[in-house]
Amino acid sequence: MKTQVVILLFVLSAVLARCPADWDHYNDKCFFLSRDNETFAGALKLCEVIGAQYGRVASLATVDDAGTQSHLEGLVTKTSSLEYYIGATDIVHEGTWVWVSNGQTATYTNWGPFQPNNRGGAENCAGITYDIPNGFVGHWTDKPCTKELPYICEMPGYRKYFAKTDIRGNLAYCFENKLCEVIGAQYGRVASLATVDDAGTQSHLEGLVTKTSSLEYYIGATDIVHEGTWVWVSNGQTATYTNWGPFQPNNRGGAENCAGITYDIPNGFVGHWTDKPCTKELPYICEMPPSDKCNASGEKPVVAFARCPADWDHYNDRCFFLSRDNETFADALSLCEVIGKQYGRVATLATVDDAGTQKHLANLVSHTSSLGFYIGANDLVHEGTWVWVSSGHAITYNNWGPTQPNNRDGAEHCAVITYAPQDGFVYHWTDEPCTNQLTYICEMPFDNVNAPVVG
Repeated sequence: MKTQVVILLFVLSAVLARCPADWDHYNDKCFFLSRDNETFAGALKLCEVIGAQYGRVASLATVDDAGTQSHLEGLVTKTSSLEYYIGATDIVHEGTWVWVSNGQTATYTNWGPFQPNNRGGAENCAGITYDIPNGFVGHWTDKPCTKELPYICEMPGYRKYFAKTDIRGNLAYCFENKLCEVIGAQYGRVASLATVDDAGTQSHLEGLVTKTSSLEYYIGATDIVHEGTWVWVSNGQTATYTNWGPFQPNNRGGAENCAGITYDIPNGFVGHWTDKPCTKELPYICEMPPSDKCNASGEKPVVAFARCPADWDHYNDRCFFLSRDNETFADALSLCEVIGKQYGRVATLATVDDAGTQKHLANLVSHTSSLGFYIGANDLVHEGTWVWVSSGHAITYNNWGPTQPNNRDGAEHCAVITYAPQDGFVYHWTDEPCTNQLTYICEMPFDNVNAPVVG
């Protein structure tokens, strides 16, 4: 039986709080217009990260009435950007637009002329657009979800305090799994990329895939942590059933760490699995439980953990992992969460909060061929105010390189440990665009803890 997670949140109180600096207040919400460009899934992830800095739950903006629309138009016209993602998508059912913040169908809309048109069959995410020659004056247009655009976040104008930490943990290791999570939320369930753990499930999915025109679909297996050890993102368990095709997995180019069902009959792939680069854009198969019950008994299984696993490095009270794949900042953060989940722990991008940790990580990085690794510092909200994604706290220790951070072209908001001695960077920090695809450093706790199994 597949066990799902039970997370209990006890709300103690809710207090009114003003919107933070750099956020705008309207009615009972706070809004933030980004300065960086992201895919729809990346934007959604970064909204969550930004909200966590204030102890609040944030998402892409829900524009559910004309007053909110007018207010956001006023904010957008004060910027130089002509398009901003909002939180509406019809990823599940073409033409049925829902809000990612609550899974509710959009009843208010502000579509522009001939919109939404789903041009090319690939426009499933909404944005506020200014393109006056074509009649778009703050109107909505549908866009490919993979397009990189600025975005509008929202969070409540109040802060909730919890007796337990919300460790829901996004199950996204890439754009596709993040969207599975969003889709599941529309039904009040936890969804993930598909776990194909027996021949019956494999046969069933083959039957579904053959009814489509696509030849490849992501499933939820990955060997991101340890080459050749394939685990399921839904539960962190090692894959015992497999259906690899001829000469698969082959990790071609050292960069194929995500699995998919493939139809390529000339090469012998008839629904077999192949390993693929995790950054390849493909259709995908989501799964969710048939009901919103986490398990039949309602019990929360626990796991005791200690020490750092193989492929992780121990320093003080933390375990660190240096990736072998390149990701954007948002996707790196999602992958750290998924990787930690394999051990029943909460993982995130590394916090480098003292000289000892910096020295230790510099030594680890020096034994790799990568020239830049993301760490968990960003100034996405307020230029020059760098905070850690793990805690939302402002950084007090830093190791910036010469002339850094410089926010070149106004688009560098994520921190990287960089080795470029010709420029004076010897494992110093540099600020980089958050959409650069780089290797990254994850961290998770080392201590013995009993924690709910997330999966």
